[in-house]
Amino acid sequence: MLNISPHIVDLVSDLVKKRWPEKKVTCHENENAWHRNRFISISVSPDIDMGVVHYEYTNGYMELHLEGDSRNPFNKQLYQFLRNQIGTRPGVYFWHRWFGMKQGRLRYEFQIDDVFELYDGLVEMINLVDPLVADFMYTESESDSAESEIIDDFSESEESIRGNENESRRDTVSDDNTNVTLETMTLAEVFSLNLKIPAYQRIYCWPQKNVELLLDDIFVQRGHKYHLGTIILQNKEGKYDIIDGQQRTVTLALILRALGKSDIKLLNETFDSLEAQKYIGYNRYIIRLYLDRFFPDKSNRMEVAKQILANISFDVLVLQDSSLDLAYTFFSTQNARGKALTDYELLKSHHLRYIPERYEQQQRHLAKMWDELLVKSERDNGDRSVSIVVGIYLYCLRKWTNHQAWYIKEPNRVKLEFEAAPIIDEIPPFGEKFDFMDPIQGGTHFFAFVNKFIQHYHLFTDTVQYHTLWETISCSGVQYSIIDDSDEKRPSENKKRTHWWYGDVIASFLFAYYLKFGNIYLSEALTCITRIVSQLRYEKSKANKQSIMDMACELGIIGMINQATSPTFFLANARNIIRRLPFFDHSLDGIRVKYFEQEMSLYKENEKYYLIDSFKTLHNK
Repeated sequence: MLNISPHIVDLVSDLVKKRWPEKKVTCHENENAWHRNRFISISVSPDIDMGVVHYEYTNGYMELHLEGDSRNPFNKQLYQFLRNQIGTRPGVYFWHRWFGMKQGRLRYEFQIDDVFELYDGLVEMINLVDPLVADFMYTESESDSAESEIIDDFSESEESIRGNENESRRDTVSDDNTNVTLETMTLAEVFSLNLKIPAYQRIYCWPQKNVELLLDDIFVQRGHKYHLGTIILQNKEGKYDIIDGQQRTVTLALILRALGKSDIKLLNETFDSLEAQKYIGYNRYIIRLYLDRFFPDKSNRMEVAKQILANISFDVLVLQDSSLDLAYTFFSTQNARGKALTDYELLKSHHLRYIPERYEQQQRHLAKMWDELLVKSERDNGDRSVSIVVGIYLYCLRKWTNHQAWYIKEPNRVKLEFEAAPIIDEIPPFGEKFDFMDPIQGGTHFFAFVNKFIQHYHLFTDTVQYHTLWETISCSGVQYSIIDDSDEKRPSENKKRTHWWYGDVIASFLFAYYLKFGNIYLSEALTCITRIVSQLRYEKSKANKQSIMDMACELGIIGMINQATSPTFFLANARNIIRRLPFFDHSLDGIRVKYFEQEMSLYKENEKYYLIDSFKTLHNK
């Protein structure tokens, strides 16, 4: 259990201040108090007193506490709302008795042993509770506003109310730079627009369960008006790019076509991605089966299509502006039925906006290439080249080189690292050497940058040294079978996970060495890097991914590689470090023994490829 000390309180306060500057942190502690009498409290909302509801770390657990007077109408409604929205999940969340209330505190059921686990627990609680509290506060304010409007409008004539109903269908927000309209539109009105799918959009990829859910929403016990959320469009000289809502609108178009309506212009769009074409073909099949079951009489289907077009409605937000920057701002914050955009999808849209609109074919080509990389990476047993090269190797190497700390679970950390670097407008950026520390240039440079390193990665993973690492300690990625020359792929994720964390650090450093010196003395480099990194495993009885990454930054390996003008300088420095490391004895236990055995297996296999015999004495056998 993590005990609370002034140092821990300062760490938690700093972490919360950086991540959630609007939240307050208080601590009940003194150096003479027994640890169980200490606790750290964090506010939930700036609009709600901490005495009513707050997060609290106490006795080794992160909890949500409801401590206000439950007879107070506001408190009572808030507490009931949270209990209704958050159910008990055995082993994850559990409601406990508190201050006489049967469900007065919600505990995150994972005991906390260090400050990073405390932070993880707080992130879990905030991600769960904060949106619910915001919804509750919004509902409360809307309720108050509605009450006021009812009183104010009570004396209006029936004629003026009818006029207001017509006006309420459109609301316009404008300023000097942009013009945005919000309008409620039927599906028929939406499909009457000249809809387009921009290059920065993710591919059409709705799975079967989402299609079936939409079909049920439309057809099961529904013969009335049905509001299907918000879609965002951008008006570009009469053509409307879909910024958010592609998955729903394309699926609705497929449903209407299956019902016999063949003039849906959206389906005339070109779906370049083979994966998107597969989704469209399969979803047409799912829709046809569904309609054959519920509407076997095909003569009535056109009438059903008319009802759908008339009864389904959207809130349609239209950007009356051709700016890609504005479209990107909206696109990057939207989800498709709850599926959050990944960092790699956000990077695609971010960098495509730097390509001038007159080069539309270039935009489409790069978008297609990027989509194919993402699709290949996300498949079962896919090579995951984008997430490994960008999200692990390059990300870690850039951070370690700059001695920058980072938090593994920080939202969008990869996107933020690989966004376009700031420039002076008058001075154009130059340089195409593609060093991993290059400032990220917006547009085509970014896609070429990633593609170049993915090419290096595929050559790197073909080396016997990478294969040796993967077979022994393990690291992220998929390895083709080399022994029997088969095409069988084996993912690393089925191996021991904590070994894999250390393997990723070793692989990242080895990749940096490979980028600079190629295959020359790569086996010697693998031994040196493995021995230095493995010391982190033996010094800690419990592995923590965050602390592994933090300590890897302090090893100095990346600085040694960057400074070396020849392999001899790096290998000599690394050998001197290894000679000062302690030898192992038989005090290792548990998973560290297993790791030690895997490390010895790596050396045994790797030494077959040494060019320098003296390196065989570097590791302890």
